Amino acid sequence: MATIPTSRMTAMADPRSRRGRAIDPDRLGHLEEEKSFLLRSLDDLDRELAAGDVDRVDYDELHEGYVARAAAVMHQIKDAKAGLGELAAQRTGTGRRVAWVGAVVVFATVAGILLARASGFRGTGTSLTGTGAAPDEQLAQCEGQLAKDPKASLACFDKLLKAAPDDVETLTYGGWAKVQAGDVKAGLADLDRVIAIDPKYPNVYVFKASLHKTVGDFTAAQADLDRLYSLNPAAIVLDEVQSKGLDKAVAEGLLSPATGQCWTSAEAAMTDSINLNTPDASTVESDADKQKRAQTASKLTEAMQCLDKVVAAGPDITALEIRGLGLLALDFTIGSNPNGDDAILNRARQSADAAVTAAPSDPTAHLIRGTVAVVRGDTGFATRDLQIAKSGRVSPLFRAFLSLDGLSKAIDDGTAAGTTTTTTTTR
Repeated sequence: MATIPTSRMTAMADPRSRRGRAIDPDRLGHLEEEKSFLLRSLDDLDRELAAGDVDRVDYDELHEGYVARAAAVMHQIKDAKAGLGELAAQRTGTGRRVAWVGAVVVFATVAGILLARASGFRGTGTSLTGTGAAPDEQLAQCEGQLAKDPKASLACFDKLLKAAPDDVETLTYGGWAKVQAGDVKAGLADLDRVIAIDPKYPNVYVFKASLHKTVGDFTAAQADLDRLYSLNPAAIVLDEVQSKGLDKAVAEGLLSPATGQCWTSAEAAMTDSINLNTPDASTVESDADKQKRAQTASKLTEAMQCLDKVVAAGPDITALEIRGLGLLALDFTIGSNPNGDDAILNRARQSADAAVTAAPSDPTAHLIRGTVAVVRGDTGFATRDLQIAKSGRVSPLFRAFLSLDGLSKAIDDGTAAGTTTTTTTTR
């Protein structure tokens, strides 16, 4: 049996010390505003070029600057959200306050994908594939109309397609304009035609995934996302998919009805858990905080009971994963003893073990099991689970609570503190 260290560690980084920097919610808001400004600036710049208000040399110089700045800002936003979306690094750490970010919205905006295109999907004045190339200036004008009035943009795209009927970019955005204007069947046909012409054009899979998600075909949406990931798209595209919550919404849509119901309550309770105040050794927890802690523990307990019923009815890997993480959150919530609660941690480990047994190559199951292991002080097993977790894509359901970087840091901290243990328990 692994010895639980006196200093409780999790694989969930302290939100105030992400990569050694303080996380300021106000700064995150400013970054979001700057991102919106830069995306609007790119759209305005394209319209100015189309209208002849800026020459090509100035356009290229300004365009490159905007794209570089926008990409840098988006990466800063990603780091900030990751810092805000993780649990505290130590049970005894002060001020365990985490902001929940990542609301689920339909991926219907154009600006983010336009930025992805601008940052390398298509060079100025070039065509990806197909018969002829739609001029960038005219295409930018059509895309600008699409962002404002999809129906009004249809004629613009149709005109370009008459000259270049197989231009994949025009077909993609023209197809999305049809979807936005209400003709889903025709829009989907255009998106499918893009894939037939050039199956390696990444942008089309984002739009297809969004469309399939919107109509409730989550299996098809996940297949679209899997294809997108296989193409190793620009980081900006993945940032947009994640920041808009498309991947998480699809993952939630794939849950069974019973698991989905449990997940709703479990996610809310775990979010409450990471927002709890934890007094340090020199302070006394207020009655209000004690009440919040008790209420959160009650909500977590009810969610775990819900998951117990799902698991008892038949194998459900995701339910096992949620339960493993939820039990860890419950231990995190109720334990005033830094050594934690053996009974709860044992149940968390058993649930994670069952998920790994049912799906040996599932990176999410290994990430959760590794997290439980490092909390118990067993950095040896946690390290092995981390290596397997790195081999695939972790479920976006748990992005606000766990990360590979967080587990890696906790393992390093545990090893440095001398908490690595050897266990004889069968895994």
